[in-house]
This record gives sequence, C-alpha cells and structure tokens, in this order.
Amino acid sequence: MKEATIRLYKYRSLAGQFGREAVERAILQNQLYWQSPEAFNDPFDCLPVLYFGDNERERRQFRARAAAKVFGGPRQQRRRRQREMGAVPPQQMERVLREQWPRWLAESAIACFSEVPDNPLMWGHYADSHKGFCLIFDEIATEQAQWFGFPVEYKEIRPRVNLTKFSDPDVMMSALFHKSAHWSYEREHRMMEWHRPPGYRSFPPQALAGVILGAKMSEDDIAFVSGLLARRPELEIFQASVDDIEFKLNIVRQA
Repeated sequence: MKEATIRLYKYRSLAGQFGREAVERAILQNQLYWQSPEAFNDPFDCLPVLYFGDNERERRQFRARAAAKVFGGPRQQRRRRQREMGAVPPQQMERVLREQWPRWLAESAIACFSEVPDNPLMWGHYADSHKGFCLIFDEIATEQAQWFGFPVEYKEIRPRVNLTKFSDPDVMMSALFHKSAHWSYEREHRMMEWHRPPGYRSFPPQALAGVILGAKMSEDDIAFVSGLLARRPELEIFQASVDDIEFKLNIVRQA
C-alpha cells in the first residue's frame, strides 16, 4: 500500500464513436476504460529488450517452473516435459518467448493518468486538441479500498527483461512502468491488470473528484457534460482557458 496518495488526472476526448459514452460511464457509473498496451501511441511502450536468461542455470530453473505450471501432472511426466524443453536451443526458446510477448500485452489492460492538469501537450494529444475534458481523481489507499497508480519512470535507455524471471513483480514493473525520457512531460501514473483483457473497470465512487472542461470545448459538449454533472452535484467543475499573456492554461473552478 502506498504511503501517500495524490490527485490524478485522466484526459479524454468526446469525439468518436465512444467519446460521449466514456464520459457518461465515468460520471454516472464510476467506470473507466482500460486499454491494451498494444494500443498505446508510443511504439516502445511496454516493449523492453527481452532475453532468455543470463546463464544456463537460470534457463534450467525456468524450464522446471514452466513444465510444472504448464503441464502439471505426475512428477515423472513433468520431468519428461522439462527434458523436452531442455532440448530446445536457447535461441529458439528466446524467440518463442519473444513472440509470446505481444499476445500477453494484448490480453492485459492498463489505465493511464497524469499528475498534471494543465499541460498543453497533454490536452492537445489526449483531449482532442483542447476540445475534450479531464477527469479528476483522488487516489484511495485505505483498509477498505485500494485504488491507486504507480509512477512511470523515464529513462534514456530501454529496460532489459530477463524472461526467466518473468514472474518476478519487480521485473514486470521494470518492463511495464518505464518509458523513454521523451515522454517525461506526461508525468504518468498507471494501474495495470496482467492477463485480464481490456474493457471497462469500476472505480470507487469517492475516487472521482471532478471534471475540467477543455479550453476549446464546444457549447454542445459543455451542455452534454454539464447535464451529467448535474446528477453528481458533489463533483467539482473547472474550466480551462488560454492565458492572455503566457504559454499556459488557467484552470478556474466554476461557482
């Protein structure tokens, strides 16, 4: 459990087939869509440098665990399967595991958030060029409910992942919570479910704190979102606007 919780922001667009459905489900049904990492706009995201073990001992231990997990059955049968796997050259085993990685990603889901509500690039990239909106969330980390993200680390060098240690949580965090330093302006936090397909997930109702309306949001979209917010009067409503002098956005709470 995290020692401290923070406020997170989820930039969204109202455009497209599911734009309005997404905001309606968030505000009225307390649901967010978690997407497959394969759909991310960064082609290097969740794509570490994969390799099959630092030495033969690690590879042998991996084969033993895999034989027990995949094949099960009597011990004698598992050992036979392990010997069969051991006969596969390391290069071929590495190739097979590398080919599996996109499938594992496709069958998993991530929800992405940001620490910042006023980054013009984030509004431009993820909120339909400032015509969308931004959901405001408060993380929760209590005995009764846990709903929080983990920060993404930004580095100049791609992470390397030893496939023989695939089940180690620290290894998976290195693989899935690191991005290129090019993206550091996003200040991203993530929630992830491995081996659970993309789709809508529920969040605690008290986690949603409010909404920020985009600086270029249309009157029709403002009316639509305002109608939803009228059914959640406890939520805060903010308006983003372009500053008259500086390269910045002003986020002002509406009365």
